[in-house]
Amino acid sequence: MRYEVVEKIANNDLLIDMPVSPQARKKNPELPETWRARFVAYQEPKGEIEEGYGELKHTQLQSKVTLRSRFSEGVRQELWGVLIAYNLVRLEMTAIAKEAKVAPTRISFTAAISLIDTQLRWLALSPDGKLPAKLKQMRADIKHFILPDKRKHRTYPRSVLYIPSRYPLKYK
Repeated sequence: MRYEVVEKIANNDLLIDMPVSPQARKKNPELPETWRARFVAYQEPKGEIEEGYGELKHTQLQSKVTLRSRFSEGVRQELWGVLIAYNLVRLEMTAIAKEAKVAPTRISFTAAISLIDTQLRWLALSPDGKLPAKLKQMRADIKHFILPDKRKHRTYPRSVLYIPSRYPLKYK
């Protein structure tokens, strides 16, 4: 991507001019020679989004397509339900981590969602007055699933396994 900095707004925030391609100008001669845009640079979190998506797909949805609705509005509603449930489990994990005085990433998502799911099914059958005590017990039970600290450095560096091609290469 080619651009020229017009103004530096902040450390990772720039106002830039980008050239419009000759092909685009040929299709529409009224286009200007440059586009003015805002360029915001950020450091991508290391895998948090992918981990969250993996937790949703593999743990919460149990690697199954569980959307049962045949209409787009129903699918949207189901997706919102899945996302709300995921965020509620994460919120509870944060509260548990705070009580246990550990980082929220040290609470096992798999164990937490399994225990919360089981407890909610039992809570539906129990009398109304038992809810606060059951929730307190559930938090105490989840504290047993605190994960150990992550290693800072790997013992052995990651490497890519080379698999030779089954087809011979033809050089010209």
